[in-house]
This record gives sequence, C-alpha cells and structure tokens, in this order.
Amino acid sequence: MVTLYKDNPVLAELDIFVTQPDQQWLLIDSLLLYTQNILKQQPGYIASVVHRSFDGFRVINYVQWQSQANYEAYITTREIAPATKITGFFA
Repeated sequence: MVTLYKDNPVLAELDIFVTQPDQQWLLIDSLLLYTQNILKQQPGYIASVVHRSFDGFRVINYVQWQSQANYEAYITTREIAPATKITGFFA
C-alpha cells in the first residue's frame, strides 16, 4: 500500500457494496477472484484491500491506482467487465 498525501498522484478508489449477511462471503470471494484475475493485470494497479462489516450488510473494496489516468483507462476498457458485473452485486 502507498501512503496518500497531498502531492502524491496515487488515486484511491472506494467501492461500497450493499449485500445480505448470507451473501457477504460470496461477494468477498468474488472480489478477491476479480482482483487476482483482472485488477492485478491492469497498468497502474498498486494494491487493494477488501473490508467487511460485522453486521454482514456491507463490503468495501479499497483500490489504489498509480494515477487518475490509470484508473480512467481501466474503467473505460471495453474488454474489462466492471466488478459489479462480474460479482452480480452493485457498488
């Protein structure tokens, strides 16, 4: 993980997913698989961490990119399906 500070070009992406407690681990597993197979191959990807709420209703995916340009290139790549489509959950 890179430390964020004022003049650092690193972009932090926060995806907040709402789910049901019985589906929380399915979502987490899907995000981890997506990270391993898709995100880690993207130019400018630095790292990501998945967090879960204790009540089971939320999952947060924190992703760091080297720059906003890297992030924008990733989200506009037609070959890459967004995590929301892969997982079946909406951020």
